Amino acid sequence: MKNLFKGFDQLTPDEKLKDKTIRKILAQPAAAKPYHTKMKKAIAACLAFVLVGSGVFASILNGSLSKKGMLNSAPLSGTTDKSETYYGETTEEMATEIGEAPALLTDGDADIEYTAGDAPTDETATPETDTAATKGEATGGALKSPTAGTSTKPGSTGSSTTSQSNQATAGLLTAKAWNDNLNFDFWLNLMGQNNEFRQYQANWGINLTKRIAVTVQSGQNVIGGASVSLLDAQDNEIWSAVSDNKGIAYLFYHVFQQNGSPKKIVVKYAGQTAEQPLGDSVAADYTITLDNVTKLSTALDLMFVCDTTGSMGDELSYLQQELADIILRVKKQNGNIPLRLSVNFYRDTGDEYVVRPFPFVSDVNTAINNLKAQSADGGGDFEEAVEQALNDAIYKHDWSSTASAKLLFLILDAPPHDSAKAEMQKLLTAAAQNGIRIIPVTASGIDKNTEYLMRALSTGTGGTYVTLTDDSGIGGSHIEPTIGESKVYKLNDLLVNIINDYLA
Repeated sequence: MKNLFKGFDQLTPDEKLKDKTIRKILAQPAAAKPYHTKMKKAIAACLAFVLVGSGVFASILNGSLSKKGMLNSAPLSGTTDKSETYYGETTEEMATEIGEAPALLTDGDADIEYTAGDAPTDETATPETDTAATKGEATGGALKSPTAGTSTKPGSTGSSTTSQSNQATAGLLTAKAWNDNLNFDFWLNLMGQNNEFRQYQANWGINLTKRIAVTVQSGQNVIGGASVSLLDAQDNEIWSAVSDNKGIAYLFYHVFQQNGSPKKIVVKYAGQTAEQPLGDSVAADYTITLDNVTKLSTALDLMFVCDTTGSMGDELSYLQQELADIILRVKKQNGNIPLRLSVNFYRDTGDEYVVRPFPFVSDVNTAINNLKAQSADGGGDFEEAVEQALNDAIYKHDWSSTASAKLLFLILDAPPHDSAKAEMQKLLTAAAQNGIRIIPVTASGIDKNTEYLMRALSTGTGGTYVTLTDDSGIGGSHIEPTIGESKVYKLNDLLVNIINDYLA
């Protein structure tokens, strides 16, 4: 409150008038819907301006008024442990926190023009392939914006609600991020002490508690894009990964209950090969140095894979606006970096389509048009065709062999089918081997089983786990992730920072 009302103290107004004004503003009930919040802001600001002057008016416009009343500039979820970082940045250095002045949402518009009216509808968009027969009751057509606060999870065959489309703008959704590789002790304690998570680990047959972090360097330079493999005594490959822009590759062993023990690390890059023999006692970290080599130039392959079943109807239109904003901002902020985009969508067996993929393109408008054309429909049961969408994303797209960052954002609110256990294991292995970082973004309706699997995908591929939160007031309820202390940010700011950090 101190920041919000310091304008009063500067103007030294009549104390009775001051107290009465504050009580009137704070007495207003919290509103979940964004347009209610904006109206409340405007009324409170005008009242304060008329009665006591412009000091509090400026404070309110600075973003101190939220959907739950008035917040100071502190994060909603408390103080973050300094050990929690996102590829070298503490959360204090990350995106705009809730309660601070919002970032400009038009970044990139001056250089990149997007016309919403040019977006094709579901019926006219031409995907790369269409893998399922048409579902008779499914409806196509242009984007249908849902009503905030409604949810039909865990499963729904209905389409998204069509109303209040003007609410769906970028900068509204809120999220947290957590990187288990950068908080590996936390991950080990969680898997060692939490019976629920150990059960999910057993259910999916994915154990990521045995890890070696390898840093590849040449002289004073860290080397990203190096192929790093962990071999057993017979030179069978146990795990393979690609070093990131910090030069780090995460190698896991005994992931799927293999009996082989790690005996050697092999690094290959730019025609060079370096080996590191391992003794009976395996260390947690190794640094492997290559002779003089030239670092790869920075390039980005950016892919979004989004669940478009009916249960996503409460948040899909907002996500579409957020992702379009993210694409524009990343393009503008990294104008000298080659960027290729691919947007892909999936539902479930028996729906209008199972996977609707689009190939990588360099044209931002093409990707945004394909993104905006989608609507939510189908589904039915809780589980969706996640495994088929990832199979298409990893194996059937032309990922660049020279891109220094390959990022796959998987946006969903439900897990794959139980029968997909073996397939998910193969997909995790393939993504890590090809340097594709999986960054899940979980929406309202996911359960703890899904959270574990998504965190396993991000940890095993060197990605980051992102989850939407209730702080925006949009969509159904979001579970609190089982993570350390973490701040709440605007989703678009958070994802732009995560992308840029993989490029830094």
